[in-house]
Amino acid sequence: KVPPGTVVRSAAGDIELLELMKPGQRALLLPGGRGGRGNAAFKTGTNKVPRIAEKGEKGPEMYVVSTLQR
Repeated sequence: KVPPGTVVRSAAGDIELLELMKPGQRALLLPGGRGGRGNAAFKTGTNKVPRIAEKGEKGPEMYVVSTLQR
C-alpha cells in the first residue's frame, strides 16, 4: 500500500512506469509466473493422496523506485 501521489519509476529513474493518484487505486506492475501443478493433478484411482507437486515458473523481475509527489 502506498499513499496517493506515488510515482513508480525504473531504478535508473529515467522512465516513469505509473502514477497512483486516487485513494484505493490499484495497478499491476509485473505479472507473476505461471503456477505449477498441485498434488490434485497427480491423483489417480490407485494413488488417492499423492505427495508430490511441481514448482511454478519464475515471473519477470525489475528494480523500481517509488517517490511521493506533493
